Amino acid sequence: MWHLIGLADWRTMCVAGIWRTLQGENGVEHHTMSMITVSGEGHPIFSQMHKPNDEK
Repeated sequence: MWHLIGLADWRTMCVAGIWRTLQGENGVEHHTMSMITVSGEGHPIFSQMHKPNDEK
């Protein structure tokens, strides 16, 4: 399943994360990634993205 993260008008946006390509025992490559996030509680913009205790 692929996800797309972006802005409505397609302006440039940066996301902090790490990624790595691993090779499985069968020789198939797997691309992995992790996006680094912080709590938005108390932040004027970030707190609007999720309700408290409703993080994804």
